[in-house]
Formats: sequence, structure tokens, C-alpha cells
Amino acid sequence: MRISFWVKWSLCLAVAAACLSDAAAFSKPELEREARGALSKVYSRNSVAADLGRRCLAVLVFPDAHRVGLGLAIQTGTGVLFF
Repeated sequence: MRISFWVKWSLCLAVAAACLSDAAAFSKPELEREARGALSKVYSRNSVAADLGRRCLAVLVFPDAHRVGLGLAIQTGTGVLFF
């Protein structure tokens, strides 16, 4: 059975909307606290990442990332950019 283009497109949009509905789960202070915690965990486990973090201008952290693998390759998350 062949699925039409519009059915596939509607399914993709429905999955994306379901993933994005959780995007506002954190308030700004909570999100920043979670991001700093995730970054410090990475730095404590990986000395190369810590050294690179000290030398870079900015770091983008996604403490809450979601991946949907139903053959659609959809990935969403809420992140913080530290300067």
C-alpha cells in the first residue's frame, strides 16, 4: 500500500508538534540551572571538553533534548547559550 505525500507530511507534523509541546517545560532560571549542571558534569568527566570550554567564546548547552526515531530524524530540545 502506498501512502500519499500529504499523509506522510501530516504524520511528520503531528510527531514534531508532540515533541515541541514539551519545549516550555523549564522556566528561564530552571533552564539555566539545568544547563550549568549538565555542562559542569561534562567538564568533570572529560578534561578535553573542559580545556576546550575554557578556550571557546561561547558554549551551547541542551540539557533537555529529545529524539524521535520513527525514521523521521526529528530532534528537539531547549537550550542555553553561555558566552
